[in-house]
Amino acid sequence: MEETIDPRKSVVTEMQLSDISDDVGTCWRELGPKLEIAASKIRNLDEEYRCNRDKANELLIIWKEKEASGALAGLLADALESIGRKSIAEKLLGPLPGKPCVDIKDNVESNDSNQIDKLLQEIISEMQTNVPTMCKHLEEEGFKVRTKIKELQEKLSNATQKNQEVEQESSKMRARIEKLEKQLQDSKQENPDNFVDHTKDDISDATSNDLDTDLATIERRIKIQLNKLSEQLNNNVTSPLRVPEVKEDKLKTSVMLDLLTRLSESLQEIYSDIQRMVAETCKCNEDVKRDFYDFAYHGLRAEHNDLVHRVNDLESAQAEMSDEEKKEFERLQQYQINRQRQVERLEKLWRGLFTSPERLPEKTCSEPYGGVDSSKKASRRNGTDPGARQKQIKPQEQATSSGTCDDDKLSFTKFKKTKKTTMKNIFKKKESNDNCYPVSYSSHRDS
Repeated sequence: MEETIDPRKSVVTEMQLSDISDDVGTCWRELGPKLEIAASKIRNLDEEYRCNRDKANELLIIWKEKEASGALAGLLADALESIGRKSIAEKLLGPLPGKPCVDIKDNVESNDSNQIDKLLQEIISEMQTNVPTMCKHLEEEGFKVRTKIKELQEKLSNATQKNQEVEQESSKMRARIEKLEKQLQDSKQENPDNFVDHTKDDISDATSNDLDTDLATIERRIKIQLNKLSEQLNNNVTSPLRVPEVKEDKLKTSVMLDLLTRLSESLQEIYSDIQRMVAETCKCNEDVKRDFYDFAYHGLRAEHNDLVHRVNDLESAQAEMSDEEKKEFERLQQYQINRQRQVERLEKLWRGLFTSPERLPEKTCSEPYGGVDSSKKASRRNGTDPGARQKQIKPQEQATSSGTCDDDKLSFTKFKKTKKTTMKNIFKKKESNDNCYPVSYSSHRDS
């Protein structure tokens, strides 16, 4: 009887990698360096996939593609054992489902019935040993298939429901069109001279009412979303930053890293929601646009700037960090880079919110200040708050000729009138509870 193939010397299959991905999901970060996967690729996996199983499976696929024919099961098993995951290694090297364990070729040299019976018994015994593994594998695959079918059925159900809703709306619109056409025909018969004007008025009124209803719905939804996001900002970002230990920088480096990472994740999610709201907000009235502008470009930006300062402050302590803390700090910096991209994209859209020149703000909040010089922290905090800034007059601007004095007075009068009109429009109708929500205007780092 020929010897069976050593499982350690066989090239791993994608089915084997998929089978151990759930288990590797708990240790994929430690396994990556053992498989000589670049740290940059490991970071990319952490950003691109949310589920640990998906991260682990993609890591194993990258290793298999890198090693090609050298991606042996034994090498992967050794790497798993080196990080203390011997159970996963044993699972990997177990018998492969569906692979025959005994080769009967050229094993029967004669027609001896005893030899044939013995060989058949060995085959049956090895097949019985593999049956539980095969059954377990089939059950797992069946569960995955059933889960996928369930997801597809839910998507189909949702699509069917939306299709029915669209059909109902279409039916209502068709009925309304038929009604208007009937009114048009009746008006034509009763008063041939004026039927065109009356019908146009009816159609115009109906269209205007529909637009008003849709716009009112959008504005109401935007206000609700702003209230919700404001609460999220206050609960998940602003309130933690008001804790005395945080304001006074008394936390340990590891604790501060964990806190800033969670705050960065929350702030990045809020920025994503805000970006999705811009297109609809541009259709709303000026009051809703102003509320959106105050929250997105002042309150939200203030918290973003504050986190930028705190991350920069941590950079000075990087030499004292452990290897794990340095990895967390790199991850935190990546969050900051991604969020800065969101801020820049949002910056390009803000002028589309305002249709009237007199309602257009002079500029949005400034970019985050750089550096970690402690002597500049106080001025840096004031720079975060748009309301705390004061216009600085250069010395050369104070000395003006008498010829330009009248022009300056005239320009100042026009600016004052425009500013008064703008501020009046900004703060009118703020008494309604539906339109009010808390807005953060400072970095909350004042000691």
